[in-house]
Amino acid sequence: MKRLIFFIVMMFSLVAIASTSATVQVIEPKEWKTDPKSKKTAPPKVRAEIRNAAEGLTAKAFSLEIEDKKGNLLVLSPEENGVADFTSGGDPAAVVFLIQGDEYWMGNETYHEPEDDTDEPDIGGFTGVKSSLPSILEILPEGSVAGLVTFGEKVKKVDSSEKLSADALGAQKDYKGQNAVEFVGGLDEAISLLQKHGDKRRILIIMGDGTDKRGDVAQELSDRRGKLKRSEVEVFGILFKAEGNQGAESLKRLAYTGFRRASSKDDLPRITKEFANSINATYYVTFPGIHEESKRFLPFDGEEHVAKIVIGKKELELDVKLTKWSPPKKAKKFKWWLWIPLAIIALIAIAVFATRNTLGKSAVAPPPPPPEPPAAAHTMMMGVGGSDDGFPIVGWIVPLEGAQKFQTFKLMQGATVIGTSPPSQVVVMDQYMSTEHAEIVCSPAGFILNDKNSTNGTFVNDKQIESHELVDNDVFVLGGTRFKFKSIN
Repeated sequence: MKRLIFFIVMMFSLVAIASTSATVQVIEPKEWKTDPKSKKTAPPKVRAEIRNAAEGLTAKAFSLEIEDKKGNLLVLSPEENGVADFTSGGDPAAVVFLIQGDEYWMGNETYHEPEDDTDEPDIGGFTGVKSSLPSILEILPEGSVAGLVTFGEKVKKVDSSEKLSADALGAQKDYKGQNAVEFVGGLDEAISLLQKHGDKRRILIIMGDGTDKRGDVAQELSDRRGKLKRSEVEVFGILFKAEGNQGAESLKRLAYTGFRRASSKDDLPRITKEFANSINATYYVTFPGIHEESKRFLPFDGEEHVAKIVIGKKELELDVKLTKWSPPKKAKKFKWWLWIPLAIIALIAIAVFATRNTLGKSAVAPPPPPPEPPAAAHTMMMGVGGSDDGFPIVGWIVPLEGAQKFQTFKLMQGATVIGTSPPSQVVVMDQYMSTEHAEIVCSPAGFILNDKNSTNGTFVNDKQIESHELVDNDVFVLGGTRFKFKSIN
C-alpha cells in the first residue's frame, strides 16, 4: 500500500560534522632506504593525519609545537611539499554505501503508469542517490575500494572493489514490490564489508528513513554504533522521506560523523557533495625531525611527549610517542696548531745537540765513504712477536683522498690505531673521523680491522662493520677518507 503522506521535519537540518581531530606517527625518511648511512645523520620525521579540518588549507596553516630534551620549545613548520589532502596524498580508503531499497523510498516516477488523473507517482530517492555516488567515488585515493548494500525486504550487496560505479544501483524498477525494510540486516552486511579492509580508512554512508520492519530496534542499532566506533569507521547519514521521529533519531545517533536531513531527492547529491568535501578535508602533514634554525632535534627517545598541532586558529594537544634515535656526535676537530710549539722545541733541541757536538771535537772527522747505490724499493718483512723466526707478515694502508693522499702507513706489530690525533699511531686529518676511530690488529692469522666506537662508523667495501678480517686490496672508509689495504704474507 502506498504511503501518501510524509512530512518534512525541517527544510534543511544540520548536525555538525565531527570536530577536527589528529593522529601522529613517526615515519622514516626516504633517504634511509636509498642510503643506509643516512640513518646516522638524517632524523626520522613526524606525519600528522588531520581530519575534519577546513577546506583549502595550505602549509602556512599548520605547525607542530614540542619541547626538546632540554625543555626548549620547538615550533616546526611542514617540510617543503609536506602537505597533501585526502585525494592527492591520502592512504587508500574503503567506502560502503548503505541505501534503503524499498519501493516507497526509492520511488517509481521513472516507470509509473497512472490509472487515472488522481494516480500520481511516488517521488523517491533513486535518481538522487544515483547522482550522489560519483561525488564520493571521485575523491578516493588510488588503491581505494567501494561497495554497495541495499536493504528492502531483502538485503543485496555489491562487494567492494576499485571499479564500483552508480550503475551498480540498477534501475528504479528493480525495487518494485519491495515493501519492507531490513535496516539492521543491511547494516550488518555493510559492517562485514568494511571489516575486510581493516588496513584502510573506512567510511560508511547511509541513506534512508532510519526505520526497520521490526519496529523498535534502538538497542540493536546502539550495539552496531559501538562496534563501528571501536573500529574507527566514519559514519555519515542522510535522512529522507522519514515519517515520525523514531527513524530520524535512530539514524541521527548512528551517523556520529555527519548527519543531514534532505527535503527532496535533489538534496541528496548536494548533501553528499558536502560529505565528500568533509572527507577530502583530511590533511597529511609531514614535519622534519629537526628545527632548522636552531639545529635542535626532536626528543627521539622512545618515550611519549605532549605535542600541539596548530591548524589555523585551532590547537590540538595530543601525546606523541617518538622513535628512539640518536643524533650524530660532532667529530673532534684536528687541533693542528698544537704541533707548532712541539716542532719549535724539537728544532731547538736539534740545534743545541749539533752545537755541542761541533764544539767538543778538535778535528774534523774524515768524510764517510760514498753510499752504495740504493737497492730497488721493496717491502720489509717483520716477524710477528718480535723475532726473526716468527710468521713473516707485513701490511700497510694508503689513503685514497685528502691531504695525505697516497701516503703509505706501515702497520705495527699488534694493534695500530688510526685517528685524528695521538695516541693514534696513524694520524689522519679528517674532520669526520674520531680521535681513535679504528684499529688494525696484526697477528699470524692475518689483519683484523676493529671499529673503536667511532661517531660515524667504519665501513669495508661499502658495508658497516664492527670487526672485519682484511684481505689484500680491501677498501675501507673511516670518517670521510677511503683507505686501501695491502699485505704480503
